[in-house]
Amino acid sequence: MTAIAELPTLREELDRKTLETIQWLVRSTESGAITGDQLSVAVDTLFMAVSGLVDADFINMFTELQAICPTEKQTLSVSFYRETKVLTFDWTIGALQVHVSRRDALNDMKVDTQKTVDFDEACKARAYWDNLPALMSKSGFERL
Repeated sequence: MTAIAELPTLREELDRKTLETIQWLVRSTESGAITGDQLSVAVDTLFMAVSGLVDADFINMFTELQAICPTEKQTLSVSFYRETKVLTFDWTIGALQVHVSRRDALNDMKVDTQKTVDFDEACKARAYWDNLPALMSKSGFERL
C-alpha cells in the first residue's frame, strides 16, 4: 500500500470537517458560547458552503439543527431620559422600522406619543439603531 492510497479523499475530508463543525456548533450552543440566532446563521452558512459536496446524510443533520434554531426574530429595546421624558426605541433585527414611544413623568409615565421611523433597507435601520446612543446624547438624553 502506498502513502497516497492511505490519504482520505477530498470528499471524506469535507465530510469529516463538516461533521466536526456541526459538533462544535451544537456544543457551543449548549454551553452558551453562541446564541440560537448565531447557530441559525452558522447552520445556514455551512449548508450553503457544503451542500452538494458532502454526503446526502448531512441534509438530515442540517434539518435537525434548523429545528432547534429560534424562529422568532430578536427585538432590541433601549430607553433614554431627559428631565421628565423617557424615549424608548424598539427594533426587531432585520426589520425596516424602528418604533419610538415617549413617556412623560408628568403624565404618570403613560405613553403619550408613538411613532415609527421607516427605512428602505434593514441595514439602514441597523445603522440608525447603532447610532442611537450618539444621537440621543447630542440631544441631551442619557441612557437608562
